[in-house]
Amino acid sequence: MKYGRSINMPSEITLKDIFGVNGILSRELEGYEYRDEQSIMSEAVLNALKNEGDLIIEAGTGIGKSLAYLASLCIWLKERDVPRAIVSTYTKALQKQLYEKELPFIKKNIFPQLRYAVAFGSENYICLKRLTRANQRGLFDIGDHGDMDLLLKWVRESAQGLRSEIDVSSSSWLKVRRESDICMGKKCEYFSECFFQTAKALERKANIIISNHHLYFAHVASGFNVLPLSECVIFDEAHEIEGVASDHLGIEVSTFRLRTLLDSIISTKNRGLLLGLKWIEQELLQDISAIADKVRKKGEEFFNGISAALANERSRRLQGPYGAGYDLLDAVGELSDEIEKLADRSADEDEEKEISAVSLRCLFFKDNLRNLIGNELENYVYWLSQDNRAVRFTATPLKVSDLLKEHVFENINTSVLTSATLSVRGDFSYIKDVLGLPEADTVLLSSPFDFSEQAAIYIPEGIPDPGDPDHAEAVAVEIDNILAHTGGRTLVLFTSYALMDRVSEMINGDHNIIKQGEMDNFALLEEFRTSGSAALFGTYAFWQGIDLQGDILKCVVITKLPFAVPSEPVMEARLDGIRAEGRDPFYEFQVPSAVITFKQGFGRLIRSKTDRGVVAILDPRITGRSYGRYFLGSLPETGIIKDLELAHDLLKSDI
Repeated sequence: MKYGRSINMPSEITLKDIFGVNGILSRELEGYEYRDEQSIMSEAVLNALKNEGDLIIEAGTGIGKSLAYLASLCIWLKERDVPRAIVSTYTKALQKQLYEKELPFIKKNIFPQLRYAVAFGSENYICLKRLTRANQRGLFDIGDHGDMDLLLKWVRESAQGLRSEIDVSSSSWLKVRRESDICMGKKCEYFSECFFQTAKALERKANIIISNHHLYFAHVASGFNVLPLSECVIFDEAHEIEGVASDHLGIEVSTFRLRTLLDSIISTKNRGLLLGLKWIEQELLQDISAIADKVRKKGEEFFNGISAALANERSRRLQGPYGAGYDLLDAVGELSDEIEKLADRSADEDEEKEISAVSLRCLFFKDNLRNLIGNELENYVYWLSQDNRAVRFTATPLKVSDLLKEHVFENINTSVLTSATLSVRGDFSYIKDVLGLPEADTVLLSSPFDFSEQAAIYIPEGIPDPGDPDHAEAVAVEIDNILAHTGGRTLVLFTSYALMDRVSEMINGDHNIIKQGEMDNFALLEEFRTSGSAALFGTYAFWQGIDLQGDILKCVVITKLPFAVPSEPVMEARLDGIRAEGRDPFYEFQVPSAVITFKQGFGRLIRSKTDRGVVAILDPRITGRSYGRYFLGSLPETGIIKDLELAHDLLKSDI
């Protein structure tokens, strides 16, 4: 495997020089305090890199894990004389933090020759050719014309051409974003000024590439053709890997995907590929449009059948082949054939590639549909689902661990997986099993924060079990009590929208409640930050990845232990698989999975050494059931109280 130039950094720099009591960080990083845990982590990462092993590290909040693994990575890159490693995160916030904070600091103060880049999926970049063609062909709907003017002005000023930089509708962006299967590469007249190609050139020159889990597993699913080659990957927020890998290594057809495909060919608003072919005869246009209409009709029948089969259920597992969809399969194949014939007639190379790409997208949809209705993939869970946005037919890997081992960990020399929540009572067996790393070394590093002084766990008495009809009302009464003590400044975590909606309706109207779904999640957090007296109600999106330091947050309420629903199709199949192996699915899978999510929720409270507050647990099973010890035993040493008055000092304002 050949690589380009390696990073040029001073050979005399050691981890002690960086993290020591009088090291570079203590001199150059404002507010830095020496932490044993950070030094231990950096040494463990460097050893794993040198020994080409796999390492799992639980690093509690406040350790400074980002600088620990980045510094070790830089030293290893020099010693091995290879230029590149990938760091993959789950949240955009951490990706941004690494790119805009940690890496610039390292480059400025430690390794001035360090080259780094942030990687985004190609659909995040505008395509200058598609923008020009959309403008020439008038592809934008009447309501989106203002977006075109905005885009034309923006591309003249933008440095990166990223979707996050501009506020336009999703339908407008779909018409101008980069599509990898129609890109002409160096043959494109816009190649030299292409935002995506500029970004890829920076990636190829970078020593460290900051990716995200979704992009990395798209890279894996593509056969490692999305990102530059790397001998090492560090997965931060590694507790999310299983879910992301399941999505990217599975297959799906849906009403949304079929509609998007057909609209790109010819939409109900008379837009799309066919209308842009000025040379196509009217009769042929009508013939292909009729086939597209047939696909649309057969698609409606197919997905309406799924919806009818589900009735009022949100999802259902299939245990054998699905006895419908063959008419849709034939119609999509016919449409693909007719479109490919058009490609052979085009005299324009760009146009020919675009037509062929659309034909291939039809074939891709057809292949997925065939695999799904015939249950043709072994060791996959087949399931139907619906919500307000789409009806779906999905196949998800039964054991992600096997695929991760084969397609990820056996293809790289070293993997380092880190998060604040990877163990259960100090045991890493669960995460090793689900990720396919049975032989990985492990390190457990506790948070340097003093939870016994900074926090308390409040477990009130008298709340019924979640299955009791009076549970929701009791939870609402207790939240009223908590808000009376905190004056807002509370994050209330739910495991379902249903319970969140029921409880919110019962809460005292004097409290300022903002609830997930009322606006986008970013706006919700901003509203919470600026209010100073609000309670934020949220489901799983708010159990992790949010950072609310200081007086703004005084209490986190966990309304229910976050067990996954055992009847949910993928969960049900995986539990059945564990049971078939003669193992206990509850204690080997359900409890550990819930504990990791629980620890994430608990971790929202104390984010700095000056934070103080209370975590309230309103699920009596935490003390009333034997498995409750797994949850409490996985938390930092924190006092437990039954009377909120005892936490008065922790809840009072520090301002």
